[in-house]
Amino acid sequence: MWMISRSSIEALLHSLKTIEESIRKLDKILSEQGRKDEDCKLLTTVPGVGVIVAMTYKAAIDDPYRFETSYTVGAYMGLSPRQYASGEVDRHDETSEEELEKIIGSDVIIKKAYEELNRFNWSEKEFIAYEQEIKRIRDERAVLEQKLDDAKKEGKIEVAKTMLANNVDVTTIVKFTGLSMSEIKELQN
Repeated sequence: MWMISRSSIEALLHSLKTIEESIRKLDKILSEQGRKDEDCKLLTTVPGVGVIVAMTYKAAIDDPYRFETSYTVGAYMGLSPRQYASGEVDRHDETSEEELEKIIGSDVIIKKAYEELNRFNWSEKEFIAYEQEIKRIRDERAVLEQKLDDAKKEGKIEVAKTMLANNVDVTTIVKFTGLSMSEIKELQN
């Protein structure tokens, strides 16, 4: 039976902690890079797709323009279901639309990736319409975020007014609402 000394176990545990810390640091760095990357931002709009999955997908595909069609991406990713080989002939069939539907199934991530790759086969008119829709969605999201910020600010002001009406100390109101002293003083007037 192997005898493991306490110092050996401690050394292994220390190594494990160091590795875990390195992984956390790398994960943080990758997450920060992914949040800044436009392609990753788009991929993370799919429910269930986080920054790491988006970056992994992007890294696997690299430059999508190097693929002639989305079918060649499927073959690249190992999705060509049939291979014919005899002597000098070695041919791989493309994946049919029906087979792709079976592969994709209800997997939202794969479906979104397929749609993204398929856009490189679109006509210019389809591509422009797609880009306009993406812009519309982003603009709508920005408007909603602004309205949410405005509503939060308005809510804080209403809470501050109520607290002032109940003679709550200004310092307490600042702490509770996050409003500045000058904003609260303005409400008092």
